[in-house]
Amino acid sequence: MPTPRRRQIIIFGIDGLRPDMISEVTTPNIHALYRRGVWARHHRTVFPSETRGALTSLVTGSHPETHGILGNQFFARQHLAHQTVTTMAADWFDADRALPGGMVTAIGLSEILAKNGRSFAVVTSSGQGSLSALNWRGDICGQAGYNVRHPQTGFPDAMVSLIRERHRIPDGGQTTGTEAKAVEVFAGTIWKERNPDVSIIWLTEADSASHLSGLGSPQQLAKIGMCDNALGMLLDWRDALPERDDVTILVTSDHGHSTIKGLISVTDELRSAGFSAGTSFTEGNNILVRPGRAVGIWLRNPDRALSQDLFDFFVEQDWYGGGFSNARAPGANEGVIDGTLALELTRSRHFRAPDLCINLAGNDENNAYGIPGSAYYDPGEYNMPVGGGTHGGLHVKELSALLIAHGADFLSNATSEVPTSIVDIAPTVLTLLGLDVPATASGRFLAELTQKRDGLGVGQLEVRSSIRRGKQVLLRLSQVGDRLLPEDCTVVSSHGMSASEKADGSPLAEILK
Repeated sequence: MPTPRRRQIIIFGIDGLRPDMISEVTTPNIHALYRRGVWARHHRTVFPSETRGALTSLVTGSHPETHGILGNQFFARQHLAHQTVTTMAADWFDADRALPGGMVTAIGLSEILAKNGRSFAVVTSSGQGSLSALNWRGDICGQAGYNVRHPQTGFPDAMVSLIRERHRIPDGGQTTGTEAKAVEVFAGTIWKERNPDVSIIWLTEADSASHLSGLGSPQQLAKIGMCDNALGMLLDWRDALPERDDVTILVTSDHGHSTIKGLISVTDELRSAGFSAGTSFTEGNNILVRPGRAVGIWLRNPDRALSQDLFDFFVEQDWYGGGFSNARAPGANEGVIDGTLALELTRSRHFRAPDLCINLAGNDENNAYGIPGSAYYDPGEYNMPVGGGTHGGLHVKELSALLIAHGADFLSNATSEVPTSIVDIAPTVLTLLGLDVPATASGRFLAELTQKRDGLGVGQLEVRSSIRRGKQVLLRLSQVGDRLLPEDCTVVSSHGMSASEKADGSPLAEILK
């Protein structure tokens, strides 16, 4: 009886790459790959559309409502008076000791594969927190992780030492040519020494250039091109392997970007309006604010009247782009705060979730380089310029992400219009390896991208809030079977609406019947 063929899967990620930024000129290798393989044209990330939460969704196959990483920073009421951040590796380990349930409240690929006797490896050129998100508990599970910018975070020690010797990584980390170096380290050492069943190569340079220089800028396009060149290196290497027919490559991104049209400080705005607000509960603040595109509001002592007063303040602002609070009742699409939608609709209703979440306004205006999508942004402590890129909110350009697959089991020269999500990647990988998908995963096996074509019920729907101060939140969602994926969020004026447009809409329990 012939020995079953061993499948190996490599996930190649380009942080912050919008799929509409791909072209034959700027990204010839990605462009050629989608013609060779299958492109999930309607791929989306999670909300908040920020890197560390999205990467955790990628490897756990679950939404933030399950894994608890509610963006790059969040507040846990059971923790201290300050917010939990995810920037450094130490931040993750500190929070893991302090937070009920640990830092990540869902199981990820590093642990799943280890428990099944399979190997896993991650190489990044990102900040320290990205390696922690992608390979959480990988060190204690005997897996491999390496960051070419921050080699001190790598594991195991013997492999880190070997990489330094073979690839001449400075003790302080690689600062230039990091895209190609990540592929070199992976192919030259990690594949040879570890031969992983599943691997992730994650590059951050395009995202950084988007933030600092803007979408469509020469600097951003150059960095996208360097990431594309690194993919070309990986494809040439894979195609030269004897086992190349059993090595699949998935090319993906964790979120898109919109352009910053205006900067605000929600904390300052609240203080000017007489509210006691700050970024922590120290100094007597009654309101804690998480800045960003999706502004989180936690109350020291949850109070319905104060919550409503806060929301009514937000509704009056030009930069208000939608509000979410806990569902009024199980399955309801209305939030407990009048005029909000249920946070459950966004799949981010974890026990750490804010009492009120405000999506800052955005629209489809072009930036200086002709790239559509603009939005307001609260930078907090970050020094971000107007005209730079931003993400984290519910703008369709921020939720849009990339997914292309090529290799064993996947279709060739094909495009799928079925909506997919970043949470579907881990369940698809595990299913192709013949492993069980954990109960914490909410994603699905992407059968429509494989040889096993699948007929799924696909549709679009809109959910509307009640009208508050003449405004109504409109959330657009894709429906795939019994799953809903957020697509975009806008605020509309009630003036001139028909009766049906003013209606709250059917509860989720009815929509999903």
